[in-house]
Amino acid sequence: MTSQMQPAIVQPGGGRELRAFGDVLSVVLGGETTNQTFTVMFDTTPPGNGPPPHFHSMEDELFLVVEGHISFFVEGTWTEVAPGGAVYFPRGTTLVTENETSSSAQITSI
Repeated sequence: MTSQMQPAIVQPGGGRELRAFGDVLSVVLGGETTNQTFTVMFDTTPPGNGPPPHFHSMEDELFLVVEGHISFFVEGTWTEVAPGGAVYFPRGTTLVTENETSSSAQITSI
């Protein structure tokens, strides 16, 4: 028997903060809230930062650029994405992002 999911509202600053590879991640909705169906995070990336190449074998990942510019490495090419842009990585796809600018950037990942 699966548990029934309930609506959730998370106010700004209400997420759980994590730090990885120099980035600050705010987990707004984790698997415990969404019955393990998805996670929503805000990721603040300082200049010159980004995670090392990696992939997710169990989940797809969607990025929405909120502030600043983030470069994404997709199929052998770096592409800089501005606020309002979106990037999708299907599970099993190698994922690389980097903030190549002189200001911090923020992306949301789902």
